[in-house]
Amino acid sequence: MKSKINLIILTIGKKPLIGLYNYKDNNLVEIIAITEQLSEGLPLAFKDIDQKYQIEKIAFVNGPGSFMAIKIGYIFLRTFEIVRQNIELLGNDGFYFNNNMPIKAINNLWFIKENSSIEIKKLDNIYESEFILPKIFKYSEYSKNIEPIYILNAI
Repeated sequence: MKSKINLIILTIGKKPLIGLYNYKDNNLVEIIAITEQLSEGLPLAFKDIDQKYQIEKIAFVNGPGSFMAIKIGYIFLRTFEIVRQNIELLGNDGFYFNNNMPIKAINNLWFIKENSSIEIKKLDNIYESEFILPKIFKYSEYSKNIEPIYILNAI
């Protein structure tokens, strides 16, 4: 019988990451860095994870950030949830994973979160913050609202 795990998927940022969390105590037990393009690396990583473990819950970053990364993550994970039918898919914004720092939009525009509202502001001399997997999977920190957070209009 496979061990049960929960996953957190960080698709935005410089390096996409997958965190594997022990189902019983919710502690982070392994980090998988996706080194390929997200569209190629995410399915390959899931193939390996799915062969070794029984996935119970998947939390992911549903925005804001790279539209392509958000779309790839959402479509892949939503499809996986539909096919499996016994996996719970959860979402949270990227600010949860980068200590509420600005997230790169385009050029010198950045997503910021103030008073639970996400806006775009022009900021200079800002560096991209790192997205970090939490040490513990806290179910209450995630939402069942998994719809992607798209802020910018089409350019």
